[in-house]
Amino acid sequence: MNISVNQSSIEQRQLAVQRLTALWAFSESGLGGILHALQMPFTGLLVGGMAILLISLIAFFPLAILK
Repeated sequence: MNISVNQSSIEQRQLAVQRLTALWAFSESGLGGILHALQMPFTGLLVGGMAILLISLIAFFPLAILK
């Protein structure tokens, strides 16, 4: 069974993973910092939920992570 993967497809997946990782880092620091500054209750629940969502989206591209 021979599966050919287009090079542009791989590059697009890597770019998607990079963008999701940047969004994850921004949500952890930005959202966490803002909610902490406002002393909002359940900050960890909101930030953790956002992190789980973004990590799940990153895990959707397993080949890009391994390379």
